[in-house]
Amino acid sequence: MLRDFIDQRLAFDTVAPGVLGTNRKGATLVAMLDFDTASKFSDIMVKHIQVRNAAPQIPAQAGNYKYGKFVFADGSVEYLGEPWIVLSSVKAIQVRKLVFTIEEDVTEDTESKARAAWLSNGISKFNVDIIS
Repeated sequence: MLRDFIDQRLAFDTVAPGVLGTNRKGATLVAMLDFDTASKFSDIMVKHIQVRNAAPQIPAQAGNYKYGKFVFADGSVEYLGEPWIVLSSVKAIQVRKLVFTIEEDVTEDTESKARAAWLSNGISKFNVDIIS
């Protein structure tokens, strides 16, 4: 069950990639909500109809299942119905701190390239400290 992953950073696939996109990585599940509560924050009924058209195996009634509130590293929030997620694909991501040391003539260009490399690989939560 999805609720077993509350307060964990997750990676998972969706059942309707054409509607929802293929996967999520780094989303923290912060709450499980009922239909009425989730609908206050997102247009759940429209999403339900779109997902059900693409994946008819999900329940016909949007109120018959729970919705996860996911928060991403950039602060964005997304609400997804539990049946919209391939539960067998849900994996908790271990968060670790890595320290990199570049020992050469570090210029602003070096810092810019390092930042661009991390961002292009989906790493958005990092800090650069220049030590003279």
